[in-house]
Amino acid sequence: MKFEIKKKILQPIIKRLKKRGLGTAIFFISLFLLNVALFTDIVTLKNDGLLRITFLNVGQGDASLITLPGGAQIMIDGGPNPRDALQELSKVLSPFDRTIDLITSSHPQQDHIGGLPEVIRRYRTSAYISNGEKNTIGVYETLIETLQKENVPNIILSRGDRIRYRDSIIEVLNPPKKLGEDLNENSIVLLLKSASTTALFTGDIGAKTEKQILQYLEVGLPDIDILKVAHHGSKYSSSKEFLKALTPKIAVIQVGEKNRFGHPAKETINRLKNVNTKILRNDEDNTITLISNGETIKIVK
Repeated sequence: MKFEIKKKILQPIIKRLKKRGLGTAIFFISLFLLNVALFTDIVTLKNDGLLRITFLNVGQGDASLITLPGGAQIMIDGGPNPRDALQELSKVLSPFDRTIDLITSSHPQQDHIGGLPEVIRRYRTSAYISNGEKNTIGVYETLIETLQKENVPNIILSRGDRIRYRDSIIEVLNPPKKLGEDLNENSIVLLLKSASTTALFTGDIGAKTEKQILQYLEVGLPDIDILKVAHHGSKYSSSKEFLKALTPKIAVIQVGEKNRFGHPAKETINRLKNVNTKILRNDEDNTITLISNGETIKIVK
């Protein structure tokens, strides 16, 4: 896999050097044949030209896995705990697939990075993408220690930076180079353009940052096919102006059942309905996979 990560000033290029493997011992001829057949199916599936975005059901937290046309895999956030993150990944990845090419977190809070240290231990990855913000919580310290132990570089990106893989582009819309004081508002916001499909991953930003993003994009955001709703459906996010500018076809709310925050807020649900968006929720729909061929988006629950 070859990724090109362009920063405004340094413009470093990261090349994948690690090779994929079956990662398991084969003891019998019959098992060998079965494994070869399964591996062939996996390779074919991951190189079928389709874009797949899976929103993992990790409770009250964010975690999603993107498979780009060509097979590269990117994980955004890891939910609040390793058990749910690993369990959900095992549902969508073959036991022979032990590579997630890039792993990123929107911001260093428990419900977004809690599962990442164990994911990094279990899956090979070329780089970890972050906004560079630090936190004093224990899981953040564990995450940094794990990155160092596994020799995974921590690449800090900010507004204007881009990641390119073949014909797919991921643009960073937030945060600016100078971080503010609010962890949520500093969330990395990623705009994915792939297979004639646009998807926006918004972390936990609120209306203030939504307005800044619209101002940053002077020509306006493109119509969004898939929106990861900010901050689990908080009433302080997904403003009327932001949603009107996006006009998302599908909105996914990553939220846990009976959470103490009252997410998603009725106000947010109503604002999404007002722009005729199809709403999907992890607490109601479990793990959700969206598959795009560039013309239609298939929803798999």
